[in-house]
Amino acid sequence: MKAFRKLGLDRNPLRRRADRVEAWLTVVVALAVMAMGPFAVWSAASAAHDSAAAAVQRDKRYRSFQVAAVLRDDPARYLVHGADGVDQQGSVPARWTGPDKSVHSGLVDPPSGARCGGSVVITTDVHGNVVDPPIPPNPVGAAVISGGCAAVVLLAVAAVMVALIRWLTNRSRMSDWQTEWLLVERGWSGRR
Repeated sequence: MKAFRKLGLDRNPLRRRADRVEAWLTVVVALAVMAMGPFAVWSAASAAHDSAAAAVQRDKRYRSFQVAAVLRDDPARYLVHGADGVDQQGSVPARWTGPDKSVHSGLVDPPSGARCGGSVVITTDVHGNVVDPPIPPNPVGAAVISGGCAAVVLLAVAAVMVALIRWLTNRSRMSDWQTEWLLVERGWSGRR
């Protein structure tokens, strides 16, 4: 019973109708958030995860291809001397066959330890042109961000609804108080 009194749900004769309406509507909004919140967050997170996972598969299938490029020169000849004294591997001439079976030549960045005549894996587009490997979307990260955003939006909507309920009930309360004051004030002042 103390919980009902603290929430304003008891039958206290000093509570006005607006007080009871505000208390009940606030409880209804809270229960709706607790009931629908987990479902909304799970749905948003699941949809984001599925979308990101599909994008990863689509990228793997259609946008980039990994092919073997054969180095045509010794990578040691293409070391670039840095200002800090550390040598960096430069691009080395190579030859590869693209996914469309066309033969290409160009510069590729070999890994350390590569040798002339050795093959390195490069990423190309459908026509065999060298492209940067795509950065795959992170399905788990997308799910966490989407679920978090859904939770924040749901809580913001609930907060706005509670604020609107309070604003409307306060308007009603003030109107009732104004009417009652006019009635009481006439009796006190002697005006009729």
